Amino acid sequence: MIIIDLECTGRDNVTTRGDIIKPVPMEIVEIGAADVEVSSSINIRSTFQSFIKPILNPMLSQFCKDLTSIKQEQVSKASTFPVVLDKFKEWLSLCQDVIFVSWGRFDRKQLIEDCILHKQVFPFDNAYLNLRALMQQFLSLPKQPSISEALKIVNLEFKGTQNRAIMDVTNIVCLLQKLSERDSSFTGRLNNYLIEIKQCYRSLS
Repeated sequence: MIIIDLECTGRDNVTTRGDIIKPVPMEIVEIGAADVEVSSSINIRSTFQSFIKPILNPMLSQFCKDLTSIKQEQVSKASTFPVVLDKFKEWLSLCQDVIFVSWGRFDRKQLIEDCILHKQVFPFDNAYLNLRALMQQFLSLPKQPSISEALKIVNLEFKGTQNRAIMDVTNIVCLLQKLSERDSSFTGRLNNYLIEIKQCYRSLS
């Protein structure tokens, strides 16, 4: 499975035309992903990370910089979305079990929106797993947890900088590995769930 996390420009960016104020659509500024093997254990096969230069509003808002710790020069020097997407597709072509997995629905929705904005083909089919919803079920929680909340439940702390794409991805993998250690049936249940999702979505395509 491919676990993906995105960081984006904030909704506080606006454009003005006369008396009309319009929010600028969010754009991806960092993509982080890991090709994760789910068998008898959970392991990272390879990772992908890249900053992306936004085009609608190339200057990051202060909110975005404070939230993500991403610096303006990191995105200013980065390639635009189509170039990074081509590199991402090259990396995906070397991965196994390509199914989009993310912590919540936002990341998939935003990647689709950026593909539409830049007239690019979305690099996944309809098979998709929302890990945040699945963790609510596995951990018997009243609501869907954040990554940090889920980590604390299994006595782990977030390692690295929060709200950075590749850091979020690696911490999600740490969570899954911990759950696998605590419950020997976890990887089998997760793998069966992935198989069911692929069969369901691909039978509809």
